[in-house]
Amino acid sequence: MCAKMEGEGIPPETMAHSGMLRDTNYVKSTLQELQILQKAFQQFPDYQLVIAGHSLGAGVAVLLGLQLRSQYPSLRVFSFSTPGGMISHHTARYTEQFAMSVVLGNDVVPRLGVASVEKTFQEMMDALRSCRLPKYRIYLNGLGYVLFGVPAAHLESIWKDQKKVKSSSTSVKLVNRCTQTTINGSPDERSKDNLSNGGTDELSVVIQVYPELMGESPAENIPTVEISSRRFPQETLYTGGKVMWITKRKKEKTNKTDVREKLYDTRWASCVSEFNDITVSSGMLFDHLPEQVYDAMNLVLEHQGTRIEKERY
Repeated sequence: MCAKMEGEGIPPETMAHSGMLRDTNYVKSTLQELQILQKAFQQFPDYQLVIAGHSLGAGVAVLLGLQLRSQYPSLRVFSFSTPGGMISHHTARYTEQFAMSVVLGNDVVPRLGVASVEKTFQEMMDALRSCRLPKYRIYLNGLGYVLFGVPAAHLESIWKDQKKVKSSSTSVKLVNRCTQTTINGSPDERSKDNLSNGGTDELSVVIQVYPELMGESPAENIPTVEISSRRFPQETLYTGGKVMWITKRKKEKTNKTDVREKLYDTRWASCVSEFNDITVSSGMLFDHLPEQVYDAMNLVLEHQGTRIEKERY
């Protein structure tokens, strides 16, 4: 998943997402073979090089900027919804010098990474294990909430169970989750330092089934089923560029009409510390769409007396 990124001007010991790095190398080789940049600067010698992209293209734009910056020191990169899990910590901070990234709301893509996905998975497992509601309701209604933005109040009314489950101090859990980890020969006791060490750590999630709650006689050996096995990378990767984070503000009614107007706040955010957790919400997918980012930027600029004009092709 990680590959070493080397080249003139690139910080030493830089690790990058292998897939995005492969695409970046392909784009760079194509530019060199066709001499696209040389021809462009011959025709427009006073111009500066600007690289832009969205989503995967944004990641490639940042990595390509890293590779070309030694040749074009004044280049600028504008990346939109840049993926997480892309580049090493120290190199991500370095890209803030020439790259600007735009993230909208709870966009999940800039937060994607092995550590963040694993953390979200564990939190979901804990929540499902602790919840007494039928799991199919949680899955179906939760999926509807993420995809269609069903109000939380509506979900709560759907999830109401007519029969209250009486708690018992003698009750036994039907399913129990156990984590088995081996780090440098020591089971359990996993920390962030362990995850970023030189080795590769494994995590196995085991389900224990209790037969007495399934109408069966308890057995001496409780069966276990390993449902997943994960391997942590040697180094945690981050998104890149100086991040302008556009967040939604609560809608307010205008003075002239009763229509609630969309409002956004903007602020600079750290690419290495503020996008390490996945926020599960109705906007985690829609906030990634380029038209959503465009509209949000347009509204922000409109409030500042500027507006983006759409180009017609």
